[in-house]
Amino acid sequence: MIRKMMLGASILVAGCLPVPPKTDHDAIIRRNGGYAVLRTEAEAAYEAMASVQADFLDPSNYPPAIKALSPQIVQAREVKPPVLMIQTMGGFNHRGLLVVLGTNTNYRPSNGHGWVRKELSPGVFEFRE
Repeated sequence: MIRKMMLGASILVAGCLPVPPKTDHDAIIRRNGGYAVLRTEAEAAYEAMASVQADFLDPSNYPPAIKALSPQIVQAREVKPPVLMIQTMGGFNHRGLLVVLGTNTNYRPSNGHGWVRKELSPGVFEFRE
């Protein structure tokens, strides 16, 4: 009987734990210089990765506005035009930003299956899988 009560209590408590807040990418970007700064940093990060032929940016080299997003990974996507993926959440719920590099901000990334995209600014897309 006591075990059942303890099990029921632990399930009740676990169900009441706070859910982590959803990341507000837009607010973080605006607090850290805005979309122009993010795009400039994304271009520089891509160039740094290309110079050493790396697919991922070393976390110790994250520029300030990208670092403020607390990314799990920053990855170059070799498509035309190239896209920098800034993944802020992983596991079973991938979230983050796709930054289209270069001057073609009309390009809409289509990588991934079933990803929901919201354009936050020209050439900057939020994704969630």
